[in-house]
Amino acid sequence: MKINRLYCDATGESYLDAYELDQELRDFAPPAAPISVSAEQAATGYTVLDLPVDWGGETPHPTPGRHMLFCLAGSIRVTASSGASCDIGVGDALLMTDTTGKGHATSVTSTDPVRVVMIKL
Repeated sequence: MKINRLYCDATGESYLDAYELDQELRDFAPPAAPISVSAEQAATGYTVLDLPVDWGGETPHPTPGRHMLFCLAGSIRVTASSGASCDIGVGDALLMTDTTGKGHATSVTSTDPVRVVMIKL
């Protein structure tokens, strides 16, 4: 599974990259057949966000905490302060770790509202 990652460096500049989430075939819920499973990650809670089509997230802002975002409906474009951007749509994930610095801007790109789940890490 490809995970997009938003992070900042020591100067406060934010960047985007991507990595593959390692998974292995294993017996996760016997007696069900084996499935591809990633390593368990620690989390402390989650928030569901609904963004209207005209939501004004274009002003750069840092992430309010380390979060893993999963898009459930609609699509957004995330633009790092470095100028790099990525599109996040249904089924996509974004690891958000830019909790300080210049932050990022977010714009709704779909014609429908966006629903995401942000899991606090």
